[in-house]
Amino acid sequence: MKTTTYSLPRLLILLALPVLLASCEQDTYDKGTGDLSLMQAEMVETYATAEKQLSRAVTDEGVELKFTKPYEAKWAEKTDTAYRAVLYYNKVKEGAEPISCSQLSTAVILPLDSFKTGVVQNPVRFESAWVSKTRKYLNVGIFLLTGEAPTKESRHLLAIADDSLALNADGTRTQFLRLYHKRGDMPEYYSQRFYFSIPLHNVKADSVALSINTYEGTVMKKLMMGN
Repeated sequence: MKTTTYSLPRLLILLALPVLLASCEQDTYDKGTGDLSLMQAEMVETYATAEKQLSRAVTDEGVELKFTKPYEAKWAEKTDTAYRAVLYYNKVKEGAEPISCSQLSTAVILPLDSFKTGVVQNPVRFESAWVSKTRKYLNVGIFLLTGEAPTKESRHLLAIADDSLALNADGTRTQFLRLYHKRGDMPEYYSQRFYFSIPLHNVKADSVALSINTYEGTVMKKLMMGN
């Protein structure tokens, strides 16, 4: 039996905006147009059973979607591999009819000693954060103030720092995380929405608390890992 591996591109260095967001369609995630619409949108793990061919997906609610036909994705280069993605599809009797599938960036949790110059937290605008029902991912939506990159090397840098593990009064444990964001010389002319996922397979706690520096001050988003 073949073993499925997982391709989780590290969101440690981003390409200069807005090129990355345009190419990955990060600003278009929407759950659909209503209960009566055939089209749905989900954050998923999608599986390549052949080179650049996706055949099925599992949603963040744990629902398996079998595609009515293979979907060609140029970024799905490895077979027997699961990729994090945003899937748009028509829900039909035969299964899921894929419309588009864009790879979703992931930010692995890095130890504090990975940040040699400290955890930089240039401000962002916070939108939302939630743990998937499968408890495999912490999903985050933010707005980055950006503009035309002054040089080819200009970029936003994003990562997740593992801050500490705390024991609460009720005996539960909370894993504290910090959003690393270094704007560099990128201008701040307009907002661009960006979604990414944080894999939680190495988190051994009852809850996670993500600290995000915003233009209005620090936001601490605490989320339970349980049902």
